[in-house]
Amino acid sequence: TKFWIYDISDLSFPQLVDIDSQFYGGTSSKNSLLLNDDNIYYSRCDRNICLMNADELPDLNVIDEIGNYGQFIYYDYLYPFLIYSNYYTEAIRVTDFSNTNPISFELLESANTFVSSFYITEDIIGFFVEDDFSQKYLNLYSIDQGNINFETSNLLPLSNFEEVAKFGDYIALIAEDDGEIQVCEINQDLTLDYVHQFSTGEDCRIVEQTNQCSQDQVFVTSEINNENVVTIYSTQYPFDEVDSFSLDQYGSYISRLYRLSNDRILMFGWDFLEGFNILAEYNAPDDIQILDNHTIYNGRFRLHNDVLVKSRNSSGEIEFVSWDSDQFEILGSHEFELETADCFFDYDNNKTYTIGRYNIQEYSCDFVSVKDHQIPVIGTYLSNHPNPFNPSTEISFQISDYSEIESAEIVIYNIKGQKVKVFTFPNGSLGTSDQLSSGQHSITWDGTDQNNQVVSSGVYFYQLEVDGKAVASKKCLLLK
Repeated sequence: TKFWIYDISDLSFPQLVDIDSQFYGGTSSKNSLLLNDDNIYYSRCDRNICLMNADELPDLNVIDEIGNYGQFIYYDYLYPFLIYSNYYTEAIRVTDFSNTNPISFELLESANTFVSSFYITEDIIGFFVEDDFSQKYLNLYSIDQGNINFETSNLLPLSNFEEVAKFGDYIALIAEDDGEIQVCEINQDLTLDYVHQFSTGEDCRIVEQTNQCSQDQVFVTSEINNENVVTIYSTQYPFDEVDSFSLDQYGSYISRLYRLSNDRILMFGWDFLEGFNILAEYNAPDDIQILDNHTIYNGRFRLHNDVLVKSRNSSGEIEFVSWDSDQFEILGSHEFELETADCFFDYDNNKTYTIGRYNIQEYSCDFVSVKDHQIPVIGTYLSNHPNPFNPSTEISFQISDYSEIESAEIVIYNIKGQKVKVFTFPNGSLGTSDQLSSGQHSITWDGTDQNNQVVSSGVYFYQLEVDGKAVASKKCLLLK
């Protein structure tokens, strides 16, 4: 965990300039160093993400620290709150993204390494924690005008329950190993009233579902007589059993079930080193038809609203997947800068958040409709070469496979914010299509303005605008 700094101005004879040991004693991982413009970001498990300036090399001075001790492995994102456990500080933290500048604060001390969070109503949020003595608690907070109210909270000790989940208008306390589910009602003072308890099988879990699903039923997976069984319950008292079926008929390696809509389910499993998904149509009672299957190498699917987010392990590649046409269909993709495990959307504020092992990144974006699904267009594929330049530079950007994008512009601004020149796509050089084709696009700026007059040397900014909205900008330097 030392920095070895070399002068590579002569590539045939690199010179060791300095060894910086200010981070001695820490731990790091591959891809822990990111260079973005002149900013160096260094991710560490036992410290915040350190921001340094590349212009100051060979000196390494920490300008700022962000991220609140690094790893976002065990977390839940319930917009606008990211709730996560931090093993290194033994605390449960929350980041509130409803502010222009996201605010992070500690909810409570906890050595627990996982978080199970959920909205009970729009006004109550809860999560499940465990202390050093294996005592389990249900931690409830009220939401006051969009903010977590620390004065209205309740930490409820529990016995053998390991998990909590929403159960219609109630909550369910789940003892996975014992197969017990206790349904409770939450009072205004955040105390619990027992309503009902029933037994399933061992290793029971309430199935995740999208917002396309009704709240009238809950799917529960459990192991009964060595068989992986799905049991469906009504969320209305007395919570009758509606249907049940076995997952083993689709392979003994099925490990998780997801509910996509009222009649669509997703089965996920592992077969040795390969992950696979099965898309199926479900109609009660016990009528299941396989529609499509998909093999995943080194990755996984996650649910988000009405889109599946597919990530690849050890990669920043994210794909947005639909199932509406009764098959898995990629709506679009994006390559983010760091290892990315999940991706969340804030439609109202044109933001996309990615969760990695060491940090959460916020991106400005534009959302486009692809077959009635809203997915982000993120203009981070924007660069110019050479930089600095004289007399011209090539500006490049990437458009993913979205057929609905009609236009894009590269707009050049001077340091005063005045518009210098505009390049519009598509244009005659790219074809006469009414829509912008996917792939790499580039233009050459020769240092002239809109009237083809040569501009003075100095710093200029170039901005990518997609369908009239700015999605990314970079700076360049014209030398004469």
